[in-house]
Amino acid sequence: MTERDLPYPNKPVGVGGWLMFYIWVVCIILPFIFVVKILEFLREQDVVENADWFNYFLETVPYTSAFFVFCHLCMVVFLYASNKKVTRYIVVLLIWLSGPLLNASLLAFCVVTMPPEAGEYFLAMRIPPSIFNLVWSVIWTLYFLRSKRVANTYWRDERAIKKSVA
Repeated sequence: MTERDLPYPNKPVGVGGWLMFYIWVVCIILPFIFVVKILEFLREQDVVENADWFNYFLETVPYTSAFFVFCHLCMVVFLYASNKKVTRYIVVLLIWLSGPLLNASLLAFCVVTMPPEAGEYFLAMRIPPSIFNLVWSVIWTLYFLRSKRVANTYWRDERAIKKSVA
């Protein structure tokens, strides 16, 4: 690879700066904290005395948590192991799957399974974090699609690789 092959020749290249922050803080540290908080939450719950809908919700928590952590670990692997242009789009997809889409599906699930008064309270409590989650995802999506460092780090086109090999 020569510097003239890069999309932005005089800009940063490689995993560093905000890209490094995203990998370490968002993809590794935050999921770890998330798991610890979920385990604390589950330990505090007395499944026997809770309503049926809440017991059902508690049964889904490990699966949704595992999906969240899995998406973030996949992002780490893709961001460290690849230099292909498609990596950026895979990470953006994982950001939206593990963020707003997972959040929306959990909100819908809880509203459907909860009694009306509990569902309204739950929605009122979850709307501010859901908006934050959406804004967070938009900011990181814009970063991955517009950052010159990201463009220089994940620049190889799949078709160009195949042509150079042939």
